[in-house]
Amino acid sequence: MNRGFCTSPGPWPIGQNERTDRPRSSNTKTVFPGVAPRRVVFAGPLGIHGLTVVVDHGLGLFSMYCHLSRIDVALSQGVTRGETLGLSGSTGLAGGDHLHFAMLVHGTFVNPVEWWDAHWIRDNVELKTR
Repeated sequence: MNRGFCTSPGPWPIGQNERTDRPRSSNTKTVFPGVAPRRVVFAGPLGIHGLTVVVDHGLGLFSMYCHLSRIDVALSQGVTRGETLGLSGSTGLAGGDHLHFAMLVHGTFVNPVEWWDAHWIRDNVELKTR
């Protein structure tokens, strides 16, 4: 099923939603790699998010990449860390070329910035799932 990854209610007030945008006003069509290995569970248009890729990392953890100008992966494809998922863009309801990056845990949006910190991941995920 393509759309079972997000079950939390919305919309969220501007500035309070648990996601981050990576503006690329000077670098259109920027390549965006995946953050960790797993499987693509959604790849296509997703309403206001435009062209979107969602990757299942296991244990209820999903990463979401939105507003892409091009998708370079397919549904059910296995992906590895650093593999190009697509190019940044302004599809959907976007005001300019950027990446809308989100992390979900069991369908709930969480602060995506924490997932960029290897120390935080080790302390809060890896040590607790051994």
